[in-house]
Amino acid sequence: PAHIATLKTFDPPLSALEGRRLAGAERRAKRLLFPTEDGELVLLVHLMSAGRVRYLQAGEKGPKTPAFRLRFQGGGELVLRATPRSPLF
Repeated sequence: PAHIATLKTFDPPLSALEGRRLAGAERRAKRLLFPTEDGELVLLVHLMSAGRVRYLQAGEKGPKTPAFRLRFQGGGELVLRATPRSPLF
């Protein structure tokens, strides 16, 4: 995370997701949920009031300093960019 407001966990640490496979994606209102295959963790991404989520293919350029970046094996990325109206910008 580029901004402390985007990280709302310390236990387990974000590094607990490293090496785990995601089982899919769900949406509940402004929340994107990414459960791990083993069912032990769920990555929750809140879309904020003015944030933008984008999937980038491997090698595709995105924002220089996203509020959050999740890199996938193979090089793809999910990035959350705060817009000028957002408190994270």
